[in-house]
Amino acid sequence: GKSTVAYKIAALVSSGGKLPFSDETFPQGDVVIISGEDDPLSDIRPRLDVMGADVKHIFIIDLRIKLKDGTLGKTAFNLSKVAELRNIMEQKPNTKLIIIDPVSGFVNGKIDSNNPTEVYSLMAPLNQLSIEKQVTILLNTHTNKSRGTTFRAKVTQAHAWTDAARAAFLVSKKDNSPN
Repeated sequence: GKSTVAYKIAALVSSGGKLPFSDETFPQGDVVIISGEDDPLSDIRPRLDVMGADVKHIFIIDLRIKLKDGTLGKTAFNLSKVAELRNIMEQKPNTKLIIIDPVSGFVNGKIDSNNPTEVYSLMAPLNQLSIEKQVTILLNTHTNKSRGTTFRAKVTQAHAWTDAARAAFLVSKKDNSPN
């Protein structure tokens, strides 16, 4: 799924791995994964192990909250709290990559994620942090499952997410693929 590519990039950064499509090698660095869906022990760690991650350089922050009835609730963290990301960067100064998965789980209720102006205002501090700390921030999101739509329409929520990002990629299966 959508997290597989993000975790492969995390594995390459954590191990100083070589890109599969070029001769370039990632400089080894720490990776912070902020997860709102996947379980760190049963989902994230096994995937990272299979992908060759150097897990000494991977730090997973599980922001799922278990409620009294056993269900998982929403987290208190959201993207407007850039100061919290700065604190993480101070604790892990060799961080080269932060993965936020899924980004839609970290948008507070005050932000209309269908409004480009509001998305830009949310992304601007993240962009500034990325520049200041020389860190890549990978925002992972769900896609619209309908066929025949454009790349921008595939991104759940607003076009503003793809427009506000420095780069946006869509990874999908081939239509004729059995997998």
